[in-house]
Amino acid sequence: MTGHYDRFINQGAKKYAVECNGEIKITVAGVPKEGAKELKRIEDFKDDLVFHFENTNKQLLFYIEDQKPINMIDYQGNELIVTDISGCGLFPCTYVLGKALEYSDLLTDNSSKRAKYKEVI
Repeated sequence: MTGHYDRFINQGAKKYAVECNGEIKITVAGVPKEGAKELKRIEDFKDDLVFHFENTNKQLLFYIEDQKPINMIDYQGNELIVTDISGCGLFPCTYVLGKALEYSDLLTDNSSKRAKYKEVI
């Protein structure tokens, strides 16, 4: 995101929100852009903000090895015995925003390094 912004909040590397003309946009590694729907105001972009699947369509890719045969029945009642020994699946998931430990330490540091940064609470 390039350009002029009215406000900017950073929670660490690849975790920030910007506001321009009342519109909020986010960049959070691993969270789709539509996750900005979770924010009613930019101040909501803080630790423990939950990005719900319903607003992000974020999915977790899960791999399995040494899979045992399984009898699957689809929504029409058709049965199939799956004998693949490995596979993967996508599952809906949420993401909880938090600061990286190094960034959190910098914000709480009482030394002169702290004077360079201002956290919006």
